[in-house]
Amino acid sequence: MNPLKILTALILVIMISACESNDLDTNFNSTNLSKDDTSKVDDGCETAFVYCGPVSECFLDLDMGFNRWGWTNGPMLPETGHWFYIYAGAGQCDADKGTMVGKLTIKYFGSTATITYNMDAGYTLNEVQLYVGNDMIPSKKNGKYTVAPGQYPYKDDNLNGATTYTFTVDGLSGEIYFIAHAVVCGFTD
Repeated sequence: MNPLKILTALILVIMISACESNDLDTNFNSTNLSKDDTSKVDDGCETAFVYCGPVSECFLDLDMGFNRWGWTNGPMLPETGHWFYIYAGAGQCDADKGTMVGKLTIKYFGSTATITYNMDAGYTLNEVQLYVGNDMIPSKKNGKYTVAPGQYPYKDDNLNGATTYTFTVDGLSGEIYFIAHAVVCGFTD
């Protein structure tokens, strides 16, 4: 194997390990808003994105003209499993201003990724949207890149208080990126 590929793979493993869990089956306890909007969505709900510092890149930093906060995550190598934090209300991609409301696990084996949202006690899911693919950002049918969660290919907009939700995405190959968005409820004034 090419020494550069080995070094690249090692660096990715080290970077992602900052959010890895030894046991991905553990029960964790722990929309479209603009970059400046950290207000409540409706009735104690907030927009949330998955984040893990070393492998997450803010939409606002991509130099693609996006004016929406949130993170793309990756790349992830095949034959791996990791967990990531779910942050709500982290406007301008400032996790310190947001609230960690749960964790997301992603298991990528063969050509299939299984992605599970696990909410912390007191928080529930109202809706979820997910992108998984070889590009950092999904593109619309017209070829233009988008970070609008409503445009992501995998979604469920009627969860009504679920505390866990799983997507299974088939047909993947090589290194992948993902964007996981949710509307999370359970916030009080």
